[in-house]
Amino acid sequence: TGMAWAQDPQPNDLLLATLWTQRSVEFKGNALTVYALAKIRLDQALADKKWTAAPVEQKGDYQNLPPAIVLDVDETVLDNSPYEVWLLKNNQGFNLKTWNEFCAAQISRAIPGAVEFTRLADSKGVKVFYLSNRGVETEKDTEVTA
Repeated sequence: TGMAWAQDPQPNDLLLATLWTQRSVEFKGNALTVYALAKIRLDQALADKKWTAAPVEQKGDYQNLPPAIVLDVDETVLDNSPYEVWLLKNNQGFNLKTWNEFCAAQISRAIPGAVEFTRLADSKGVKVFYLSNRGVETEKDTEVTA
């Protein structure tokens, strides 16, 4: 007689990465540490008018320009792991339609430490620029979330 055995679930790197992002104290601790260091480096940079993050590319009289920082949006400022959870639950891969719907839902959360860092930078007169490869159709939803 043939017995049917339940198969063990297949390993899924997306599941492990998503669980780590959402549940581990190491992820939160790492993010908070990175942003705490960014605060220290920001103060050091502001104290030295000649400092630039782009010494080769920086040209002209940059010392007299207002200070600025540039941050990536996704997974640097915003945690999009709820989208990964949806992909897992629905056995889906990334696609632009569901990604844009996720962006429109405005449920991304801030990476730990990101809000405090950007507020501190703003309070010191530093202009914060956000870079993203999100499509233009998600611009308004991203602005609200970020």
